[in-house]
Amino acid sequence: MVRALSVCAVIGLCAVCVPANNQKALRQAKSALRSGDFQRAELLYREILQKNDEEFEAHLGLSKTLLKQQRLQESFEHAARVIAANPLSAEAHAILGSAILATGLLSLEQLREGEQAGGENRGGDQRFEQ
Repeated sequence: MVRALSVCAVIGLCAVCVPANNQKALRQAKSALRSGDFQRAELLYREILQKNDEEFEAHLGLSKTLLKQQRLQESFEHAARVIAANPLSAEAHAILGSAILATGLLSLEQLREGEQAGGENRGGDQRFEQ
């Protein structure tokens, strides 16, 4: 009985440690993003997502980071993933809208499919050049 309680305590402790590590990594990634170190921010957000692909705060941060790097398709995909899980996320909608506006594309389907549309390539993403 005591041994079972010890195992449960250790398992419970580990479950508490993982979110704390994610929170620390999220703080570091946000700090890198704020300071303009987009490569470091991207690396940190991707590391978090490798451990837990359902960490929507990391998807949101990665989406912002990719938008800053003009990697619009990827930014769109991560923002859309957050919206699928939380349709009321104003921040995710704002990032998604910014990615769409930056591409100059007319529809979500065109952005998702990476099709070329009229207008200049405002986002710097080679997939959208004519």
